[in-house]
Amino acid sequence: MRHAAAAMVGAENRAPNGARSEGAVVDANRYFIDSLYRSGETSSANEDAVRAETSLIFAHSLRERELTAEDRNYIAGKVAATTGLSRPEAEKRVSEVFERDQQAANVARKAIAHSLYWLFVALLLGAFSASLAATFGGKQRDHVYA
Repeated sequence: MRHAAAAMVGAENRAPNGARSEGAVVDANRYFIDSLYRSGETSSANEDAVRAETSLIFAHSLRERELTAEDRNYIAGKVAATTGLSRPEAEKRVSEVFERDQQAANVARKAIAHSLYWLFVALLLGAFSASLAATFGGKQRDHVYA
């Protein structure tokens, strides 16, 4: 339960051995990473490794809420080499895709925060109702009529 709540608010997931678990974030970014490397050709094993590396860079950048210029240039070089786009087009594509990925992450964060707010309200109302019912039940058990 604690891990689920921590994941909902953006805490770091850890594998059982204590290592970082990036899998959920990387899988969530797969669509955006695939849109970076779209071309008319089929993917190779090397391209899959580049996509995995790009996914990790995007996951880290989303957590930091900023794609550094160094990472942007590195990914743009990979996109240009893989898709055949010119360097400026690749840089533009990287910026646009990261921006869309960041917007999607922000929408998810807001939805989770909203859900957690209503969960808190529901639990608070449940606790109040339980307390009220216990009070009435105790009075009835003790034959005290108000």
